[in-house]
Amino acid sequence: MSYGVTPAGFIRKSYDTLLSEMQTKAQSAEFFGESIDLSDENPIGAEIKLMAWALSNQWQLAEDVYYSFDIDVAEGVSLNRLVALGQVKRKDGQPVGGYLCFTGDPQSPISKGTQAETEQGVIFETIVFGATNDEGVALIATKCLEVGVAGNVPAGSINKIKTPVAGILTVTNPSGFTDGRSVESDYELKERYRSTQLASGSALAAIRAGVLNISGVTQAIGYENIENYVDANGLPAGAIELIVSGGDDDTIAKIILSQKPAGINTFGNISRTVMDTQEKEHIIKFSRPEEIQGYIRYVLSVNSEFDPEYEATIKSTAVEFINSSW
Repeated sequence: MSYGVTPAGFIRKSYDTLLSEMQTKAQSAEFFGESIDLSDENPIGAEIKLMAWALSNQWQLAEDVYYSFDIDVAEGVSLNRLVALGQVKRKDGQPVGGYLCFTGDPQSPISKGTQAETEQGVIFETIVFGATNDEGVALIATKCLEVGVAGNVPAGSINKIKTPVAGILTVTNPSGFTDGRSVESDYELKERYRSTQLASGSALAAIRAGVLNISGVTQAIGYENIENYVDANGLPAGAIELIVSGGDDDTIAKIILSQKPAGINTFGNISRTVMDTQEKEHIIKFSRPEEIQGYIRYVLSVNSEFDPEYEATIKSTAVEFINSSW
């Protein structure tokens, strides 16, 4: 049987194969002969086993290196280097940002770094100094201290003041926080890499791939209407619509303009003016998804060993899974 790099791929020698080969070689006339004792009690037998174990680790390493150049099985840093050949880079995680509304006594100062949190203990921190107005209200820019989807919380869920502030009585987030994302997983990176290979064209899949490459974009869905009438989704004739979550509006519009076919209109609830290479202005439209409040009901079957404190962990895990799935 052939081992190593073969037409069928990489065939690794197992520990058992290596041990058998080495024992057979030791019992040959060239070395110690058939009568040699290769049991564990004999130093030669023990040493052969140690050498077979060490060599099996080397074969495993060689196999890992071989497959690190395969997009389907590469992981971690190896995958980063592989997709870089296609000018694709893994997206870093980003903390979510938004605004907190503080209420209390009029003209109460609120320092940069003031913290508030959800009932689940997700902490948010103000990134600028602020103060309540004459009505005792202040709206201050804030970011989540955790990088990732943990900070994606619905409106009204940040309701606990973690850093006591004189004159401040309540805090809340008037709008949901939705732009936090974890470091792009191996699976997500592979899927984006595969779709990016189409990005040089002007098909809808290529436009979507280009948008997905934008920093901060977490998801993009594309629609097109090739008919000469408005379709069931309300998309005008001969138009495309990209629904994009995350990312900068102007950057998204520029990518759409650079990749959409000539003469095709864009449609959506966001409109940006973009200059082309001939210094001509174009109105580019796309859509932002509407935030819809959702609920999960789960039923636990537990025994006497179940710790009630696990409920909080189960809830946060469910929320993180749903956020990452979108």
